[in-house]
Amino acid sequence: MSKPRLFSSVVPGLAENAFGRKSALLGKILSHWDQIAGAETARRAKPAELHYRSRKKDGKKIREVALSLYVCDGSAALELQFQTALLIEKINMFAGYDAICEIRFQQAPEMFIDAPRQKFKAPEIPEQEKTKIRARVASAGIEDDDLRAALEKLGAGIAAQHRPAE
Repeated sequence: MSKPRLFSSVVPGLAENAFGRKSALLGKILSHWDQIAGAETARRAKPAELHYRSRKKDGKKIREVALSLYVCDGSAALELQFQTALLIEKINMFAGYDAICEIRFQQAPEMFIDAPRQKFKAPEIPEQEKTKIRARVASAGIEDDDLRAALEKLGAGIAAQHRPAE
């Protein structure tokens, strides 16, 4: 029977197995993205994948790695583009060597839907107004309950907009 081990001592091996040798760097970046990029940047951008390419320079084969980041919107991409050199420096400092030479941005707003959207709440109006709206919708002869409820909600919104300020 093996001795219990800290989970943090097992994760690097699991990440390397999951991402493979070539992408162990991506696994490390993903698991420490908040610390590398900072809370604000991590909220607006997430690492997607690494792109590897080789080229020759002065007779030596050089491997260059580009990191693709998913960003929440165009304004975040533009802002982060101005911070590219700083992000590359932070990632390379984390890796301990010049791991990344380029960052590419891809817009993917669906990656950033963390919380459910807030539902529309009908504004408060006096009970007398609500009764008038219900009577008007009922007099229209609409049989569908959902449609009637939606029309009552719409009427309440319109009535609240046109109410004089108190």
